[in-house]
Amino acid sequence: MQKDKNSYVVTYGLGPYFQDQLSATVQKCPFFTSSFDESLNKVSQNGQMDIVVRFWNEATNEVATRSLTSALLGHAASHDLLLAFTSALTTQNFDDEKNVASVNGWP
Repeated sequence: MQKDKNSYVVTYGLGPYFQDQLSATVQKCPFFTSSFDESLNKVSQNGQMDIVVRFWNEATNEVATRSLTSALLGHAASHDLLLAFTSALTTQNFDDEKNVASVNGWP
């Protein structure tokens, strides 16, 4: 396989599968927490926000930290960060009441 075809297989074939597996695992957990890291994407010269979830993984009996998604942002104010962050979590259909940050008063 050529590199472009390989890239498409991973991005559009395997990526959604693993995203669904992560989403299903987190939805089964009694609690989880979410966080983000904002940095400059050197390729696109835009701000990039990486969203991470941490949860108790019943299968391995340990705390797991997994990358959920990334959002590319232009010049982002705090409102833009909050909107992208909450949008990423609602896209995955995560129960807001299970998010430890939401339970403690964060949006």
